[in-house]
Amino acid sequence: MSGFGPSPGRSLTSRVSDIEKPDLVFLIETKLRSNEWDVIKKKVKLPNALVVESRSRKGGLVLLSPRELKVEIKSFSIHHIEACISQNLAPPWRFVGFYGHHETRNRRHSWNLMTLLNVLSSLPIIFVGDFNEVLDRSEHVSHRRQRPTWQMENFRQVIKDCGIFDVE
Repeated sequence: MSGFGPSPGRSLTSRVSDIEKPDLVFLIETKLRSNEWDVIKKKVKLPNALVVESRSRKGGLVLLSPRELKVEIKSFSIHHIEACISQNLAPPWRFVGFYGHHETRNRRHSWNLMTLLNVLSSLPIIFVGDFNEVLDRSEHVSHRRQRPTWQMENFRQVIKDCGIFDVE
């Protein structure tokens, strides 16, 4: 897996094209409309796309994949895209591209969604994205106010309850 953040002077198309033969590309905060993705998905040679449009140029999620990969979208919202993935003879698995609520007061909605998505199927699942939360103070790089301990503990509890582990 690979991630990339803002890159001044480089277009999204060129950054996605740099990834060598990706099976899936999940993007958050795309700030684009569906019709704007038609050109991009052709250029990066990932013709299958689910676009959850941005609202007022804020947010936006995209899941791109090649034709060879069977991607069955199960559900989506402005905070997630859930899909069942299968290819050739490999066993199917679930992908959840996740974008947690920005506002602390709404994080419980993110955690409820994660918990619900986790129990919907017995297939193996991977959560990828920006949860807008940290497991430990050392992960918090903002110069703003420190996160309250209870907030991180709530997130750790959801991770534990869902049987999720952090992959670095």
